[in-house]
Amino acid sequence: MRKRALFNKKKRVLTEVIISSSIKLSLLFFINYFHRTMKRYISGPSNAAFPLAVMVLAGVFLFCGFAILGESGLIGLIMIVAACLVLLSRYGYEIDVDRQLARSYTSIFGIKSGKWTDISSYSQVSILSTRMNTTAYSRTNRSTSDHYLLFRVCLLDDTHLRKVLVYESQSKGRAEAFLKDMIQHMAIKHVRYSPKKLKRQSRR
Repeated sequence: MRKRALFNKKKRVLTEVIISSSIKLSLLFFINYFHRTMKRYISGPSNAAFPLAVMVLAGVFLFCGFAILGESGLIGLIMIVAACLVLLSRYGYEIDVDRQLARSYTSIFGIKSGKWTDISSYSQVSILSTRMNTTAYSRTNRSTSDHYLLFRVCLLDDTHLRKVLVYESQSKGRAEAFLKDMIQHMAIKHVRYSPKKLKRQSRR
């Protein structure tokens, strides 16, 4: 009888913690949403912050967490929260048009964090393509290589020697769509990337 009463008490406390955390996260999400609607932002599609294998493992943790929630409430809650952090974590890029700032961000439960970079001194933009190589090894030490193009939207100064990455994607269409939004909402010129060589000063 006493064990059952103790179990019900733990269950009630756990429910209160979950409800309280959900309310706080919802309030933070709506505050962030209304803050964004009052300003002009340019942002592309976000991506999962973790590889597919980690996401699958997090899904298993989520299922196991709910399965043991009744018997081991604290352990189940920790597994659920950890799995949700992985499954709901995203990363992406955005530009604050009004303040002339850009950043790459990490988003957890819809709340974004990342360091802003001043882009007011950049007046040109271009898409740069980079060939990426990844190599995976099997248990028998056999390697498998994968090659793909990564399209990067970069802001440039007049010499093209300084650049700021504002978006990247394996999809050329997404990169071009982001570039189109920038040209439409910002006083910026689309150019071909052509860095200028610095003239060496002659010695006297």
